[in-house]
Amino acid sequence: MTVVADESLRTDTSPAPDKRLSRRQFLRRAAMCGLLPFSTAAYATEIEPFWLHSHDVEIPIANLPAEFDGFRILHVTDLHAGPIVPIGYLERAIERVNAIDADLVLVTGDLVTHDMDWVQPICSLLAKINKRTYVSLGNHDYSELSPVLGQPFVASAIEQALMLTHCTLLRNSAASIERNDKRLWIVGLEDYYTPLYKPAEAFASFKADGPMIVMSHNPDTIDDLTPYHPALVMSGHTHGGQVRLPFIGAPILPIQTNYDQGLFDVKGTQLFVSRGVGYLKRIRLNCRPELPRLILKRA
Repeated sequence: MTVVADESLRTDTSPAPDKRLSRRQFLRRAAMCGLLPFSTAAYATEIEPFWLHSHDVEIPIANLPAEFDGFRILHVTDLHAGPIVPIGYLERAIERVNAIDADLVLVTGDLVTHDMDWVQPICSLLAKINKRTYVSLGNHDYSELSPVLGQPFVASAIEQALMLTHCTLLRNSAASIERNDKRLWIVGLEDYYTPLYKPAEAFASFKADGPMIVMSHNPDTIDDLTPYHPALVMSGHTHGGQVRLPFIGAPILPIQTNYDQGLFDVKGTQLFVSRGVGYLKRIRLNCRPELPRLILKRA
């Protein structure tokens, strides 16, 4: 018996699928692409500016006494209390500060944005922190004419308000923390943009018989500070750029150096730059606000 193969099984004679988009498919995809910029804008203005990132950063410190090995410092900066940053968001940030286990809180400036009306609200909020707290000032904590005329009206109001709290304001001055006769020094500087910024005066105010941690709002001060051999400089000011793009980073930064965010080793001094809590313009993209906990470790 002869078997004849069915040729229809050997060759697919059906027409090739049409890879062209239908009008409905085209319109659906176009709509999705059209919505992408709007969804990105909504995320960058309504979600990320309030999406606080809490994380740990180990900081190696040479000659750190054993008593301070593992010492935890919560870094708070750039709150920018005012009409742009909602006070409710800042209240939640302070609640987060209180929930994080730390030995010390350091607030490195820009409590307000040149606005006297917000001095009392933000200082009252800082008074709720349940840990030992030191504060230094940033460029926005002075009146807007301060860099030119040296008129620290807002700064003076902050100083007066903080006197009624447990927070200690350091203005070109220092304080120490003691454990078993070993000391860790905390130095707070006036802001770099004002004529009040005087590192030599600050470092002359005490005898450095232990590691020094310096609160200096602007990371551009690092070259001024390394001759004094601080173990760690803590800064803010940059907000991380607020918007960071792939392969580019932050297109706009308010500094001359490249120390925009994170940990840097500068001539043997550790520099940590926080992205901060608040903002000047209500936008953050790939640059979440942060509450970093710095953990000192013996190098």
